[in-house]
Amino acid sequence: MEELYKSSCLQGVSPHLFWDSTLREISLLVKAGESKDRLMWNHTASMMSLYANSKARKGKSFTPADFNPYVAMENENSKPQTKDDVMDLVETMKSF
Repeated sequence: MEELYKSSCLQGVSPHLFWDSTLREISLLVKAGESKDRLMWNHTASMMSLYANSKARKGKSFTPADFNPYVAMENENSKPQTKDDVMDLVETMKSF
């Protein structure tokens, strides 16, 4: 609950609105804020790549994905796991 409260406050939800809302309403408010943040980062990353390309050496080019932290997080999460990682996860799940 503490993490949800922190996330909602970071997204601009007032404490009064947080405590008067249902869990579903709060999660929708947080998702809307995250969507807005992604949209703003897409714009910022595009501007950064445009500037970087104007200053880059010949043959070197940048894409907006090079500057977008959300793309970096998605790439990090999509890396294939090793067999040992999968086996550790299986062992962890067995204890539940």
